[in-house]
Amino acid sequence: MTYRVPIVDVTQQFHRAHEALVLSLGGAAHLSRTAPRRYWNVLEYNWKKKYNISPRNGSGSTAWKYLDFESEKHYTAFILRWS
Repeated sequence: MTYRVPIVDVTQQFHRAHEALVLSLGGAAHLSRTAPRRYWNVLEYNWKKKYNISPRNGSGSTAWKYLDFESEKHYTAFILRWS
């Protein structure tokens, strides 16, 4: 069962984790050059691969609104790591 959390509830931790992920992939400029049409797909894939977290769009939206964690324990570990 997944544990869904609105990104607005973990904004600081989300941004820290996201920035670290983008940097690990070569930076935003590199990603924009190498995968301009797949930029967000690449990021979503790597969120799942590196953090085991699935970013989700809001209803009728293309922007990420939620993070799906494996469990509440996994969510707590994420908060502790990125706080």
